[in-house]
Amino acid sequence: MSESESEEARTPPHVQPGFVEGMSLLEPSYDKVHRGRILAEGIKPLVPLRLRYHGHFQEMMRYDDRYMVHIKALGLLPFIHMVNRGSPHMNPAAITALVDRWRPETHSFHLRTGEMTVTLQDMSMILALPIQGDPLCINTGSDGWRERMCGLTGGKCPGDTINSKGEKLRVTAGATFKWIAQNFSTCPENASEDEIIIYARVYVWYVITKTIFADGKGNMAHWHWLKALTVMDKKWSWGSAALAFLYRQLDEACRRTGAEAYIGGPLLLLSVWMWERFPVGRPKRMPSKPYSDGGERLKWPTWAYNWDVVSKPPTDLQNAYMRYTNEFDNLLPEQVVWEVYGPRDNFGCEEFRLNPQCDAERNLWYMECPMICMWVVEHYIPQRVMRQFGLYQATPPDYQDTDEALHRKQAQKLRRFANLLGCRDPEVVATSSKEPAKSTSREESSPDDEQSSTAEDEEVPDDMSLEKYQRKVRSAIKLSPRNLPIVESDPEDEPRQKKIAPRRGGKSKRARK
Repeated sequence: MSESESEEARTPPHVQPGFVEGMSLLEPSYDKVHRGRILAEGIKPLVPLRLRYHGHFQEMMRYDDRYMVHIKALGLLPFIHMVNRGSPHMNPAAITALVDRWRPETHSFHLRTGEMTVTLQDMSMILALPIQGDPLCINTGSDGWRERMCGLTGGKCPGDTINSKGEKLRVTAGATFKWIAQNFSTCPENASEDEIIIYARVYVWYVITKTIFADGKGNMAHWHWLKALTVMDKKWSWGSAALAFLYRQLDEACRRTGAEAYIGGPLLLLSVWMWERFPVGRPKRMPSKPYSDGGERLKWPTWAYNWDVVSKPPTDLQNAYMRYTNEFDNLLPEQVVWEVYGPRDNFGCEEFRLNPQCDAERNLWYMECPMICMWVVEHYIPQRVMRQFGLYQATPPDYQDTDEALHRKQAQKLRRFANLLGCRDPEVVATSSKEPAKSTSREESSPDDEQSSTAEDEEVPDDMSLEKYQRKVRSAIKLSPRNLPIVESDPEDEPRQKKIAPRRGGKSKRARK
């Protein structure tokens, strides 16, 4: 057997030559539409992804110090105070070149220098979002959402959209950012305590849907995020929810190839994560703006303050995208920074005082668990990137079959459990059956910021109850605790609470079976 024949025999049947350097082909069904595959084989030209992130909103929604006590109770004070100062310029071309190397099977970037991913450690150090708390999983039903929104916003709610024929049009269950800014931009000076709570709630709703959970056209604040703020001292696991949302956005963005392809989620986290580790697309640091904490330790800066002000990205994004792609292909091991926060026993920053929330939950960074964000359930598997924690990494790591079929089975089980808690995909309220549904999830936001629907939305009548919806759309399979009767869920019931706790090593007896 010749040398070329022996090399061909050692190559798995689904591995084709000419793929992006450093990419491992794991599941052929993903590779058919993966950006890395299309780029390497020259199937069609690709353009940089559009970023669904709106970090500059200070002129639209003004922060009020009277909100602080309520935002602090939510555990969001470090994050809100950070993004309220504005976000650095992001580089769509560099982010896209990185997304091309994301693998949905392992939730990691496959580089020639090894696997790397965004972890809960990065979430804590960069965004300081709390990890400990209840999973962010609530009833997302839209039955009577207008009336319920009025109750949470002090009687204000977007009106119906009427066409030229006098018919009510289908709209997303929520409000446009334009409408929110017009009605809640400034809290009145003589506002009562109840009014301050309402304005604080809407302010947090506005900020998180622009900076953490932005999706679709990027001009809507969906109703279910406001509903999660019904109780202003509820301890949600915002950190795990935000990371799950980012994973899902990466899973979908790495297979979006159209001219209007986009990516949403906490892109500030992804940008700072990339700048700290790779020289690819790294901007020049500019003098930082003064940081005022007002004597509150939870207002101290997070690790993102290292990149408070940066140079603007290149204007020729297409050429920059191809250049960054080549730079990732030729990345050398000595160019990668694995432990950006310092040694494990001495985290910190010499230039400023680091926010105490950044390393307050370091005991949760290594847990292996599913992360829940409404209808999104993604697995967190840090054992594949232990070098990022300063720990020994087995090379190669033990491979676990994470193909599409297993992804689907795991997702079905977790989705059914989430359904019992009342969580399902965001809905669109249909008030007129004569208007056809249009998929516009990848279109750019219109200048006038009008209400619109997205591809993730589904048509649901106003009078349809959650029980009827479950019978119509979902499987008839119901889960119930052992030896306990089945309890039907009620849209008005409070969601069941389940604390996220570290998972110890080893598998349970039931899992081994």
